[in-house]
Parts: sequence; C-alpha cells; structure tokens
Amino acid sequence: MGRWKQYRQTIAGEDRTNNHAKAAYRNACSELGINHPVIWKFIDGIGRIQNKRDAYYEQLTVGKAPNQKLLKHTEADERILKTTKHFDSGHHLNICEV
Repeated sequence: MGRWKQYRQTIAGEDRTNNHAKAAYRNACSELGINHPVIWKFIDGIGRIQNKRDAYYEQLTVGKAPNQKLLKHTEADERILKTTKHFDSGHHLNICEV
C-alpha cells in the first residue's frame, strides 16, 4: 500500500516523504551545536528554536513568501516525476539518463 501511495503522491506533485522531522532534528542539532546535549542546554536550546520558529510563522502570516526549495531538490523532484510518469507507459527508462 505504501508504494502506491508514494506513486500517487509523486504523480500529483505532492511531497513523497515527510522529511520535516529530519529537517527539524538537523536544525536543532545545529542550533544546539551538539548532538547529545545535557538537559539544561537542551531546554535552553529548545526555547531559542521555538522563538525562531514563532518569528518565521509570524512572517508567513503577514504575507511573506516561504523559503524556496533548493535547486538540487527541485531538479531531483523533476527527475523523479519524469521517471514515475514513464512507469505506466511500458517504456524502459534508465534513471541515469533522465
């Protein structure tokens, strides 16, 4: 079931996976400066992260456009979509040539 859901999401131009959790973890590690902080550094760091996210949310609510996707991610999405669309056509497609 999961593969077909990904297939439908790809064809519809939706996100294929939920990388938001991974991005949040990377941002948290970056903000904290370490991967495994002691509890007090973690609590202070979470407060700073929340303040930044609140400020970003406020900017979005007043009409500022969200950050754009990196070009390499946009290009990868286009290659994946092209490959997925060829899936039903019966043509063999070398993913490296897309």
